[in-house]
Amino acid sequence: MAKPPVSMSTVLTPSSDYLVMGRGYSLMRQLALVFLSLAMSVLAIGCGDDIPNPPPIESHEDDAEAPRSTSKRRRRTEAGADYPPEITNSIAMSLRLLPAGGFMMGSGVPPEMAARTSSAYDAKAAWFEDEYPRHAVRISKPFYLGVEEVTVGQFRRFVDATGYETEAERSGGGYGWNAGEDVFDNGDYTWRTPGFPQEDDHPVLVISWNDAIAFCRWLTEKEGVGYRLPTEAEWEYACRAGTTTRYYHGDDVEGLTEVGNMVASAPSPEEPGEYYPAFSVAVASLRPNAFGLYDMHGNAWEWCADWYAKDYYARSPATDPKGPETGESHVIRGGSFLSGFDDTRTANRDWDPTNLRLHHLGFRVARDQ
Repeated sequence: MAKPPVSMSTVLTPSSDYLVMGRGYSLMRQLALVFLSLAMSVLAIGCGDDIPNPPPIESHEDDAEAPRSTSKRRRRTEAGADYPPEITNSIAMSLRLLPAGGFMMGSGVPPEMAARTSSAYDAKAAWFEDEYPRHAVRISKPFYLGVEEVTVGQFRRFVDATGYETEAERSGGGYGWNAGEDVFDNGDYTWRTPGFPQEDDHPVLVISWNDAIAFCRWLTEKEGVGYRLPTEAEWEYACRAGTTTRYYHGDDVEGLTEVGNMVASAPSPEEPGEYYPAFSVAVASLRPNAFGLYDMHGNAWEWCADWYAKDYYARSPATDPKGPETGESHVIRGGSFLSGFDDTRTANRDWDPTNLRLHHLGFRVARDQ
């Protein structure tokens, strides 16, 4: 069986690989996790995500059929030279232009080893099999991607302009934080009231895939240019930003505190040495990657456009893969404020049903040129 999806059943289950650590979580347990994380970092040096340089993009230098000026223009366009490197749209959303390029998608750590070094105490090799085989992917055209996750304030502008109601609002709520019981549970929670503090500069949460698509359609109509969710390949390409390591800062888990808001970086102020379920933080609070993108590790899981299939990598096209034509769930990437070392890896794949709305599900948008 595959790793469990980030669903309502697995979020609250300590046997899953989604670490929801209560304040009573033992110091001995945390020490064991630290030991495992150190072992994972050591193993990564020898057989982790280190790979040869990505395959080069085909050159048009010898394009004899086109006039010299046309060929040069095409080369400039493919490199993104004819477009501004960063734009700010009508709702104050910043998007960065990412160049066309090639990279190696997936993980190079064998599933058995990944399970042994996992931070989940019952990890199974099958959980990591969907990250294989590692394969060369080419993103053939530059595209814009949100510098940050879509925020509460930006989503509110969409709702105010259209009167849109999210699936959680139409269908009795979603998952959120029950402060009285000190647990995440299903109830009357929405993007407006997830049960914990959310400011306008925090990532919008309790958002289904359908809600994210509705936002993209509105922004497309508003600005007259195509907005969409990134493909899974675009997402990993953007997260890696030219790196080949487990995380965009490197292989060590200690460095995660500088780049991502997650359980692994949330020490309890009340019980030193203990870890607890933190909540979201303002976007762009931590260090960006080499493309200038924030929160690609942690803070909120991010919906991708693709349907999910465990075996998709074995049949994925080499250029601009867009996922299976059909499916039952959509891909999510990046991990969240409730995630541990495994879920926040660049290569980690997960999925959720299209209409699921959870307290740690959000998104960022891509834009066509």
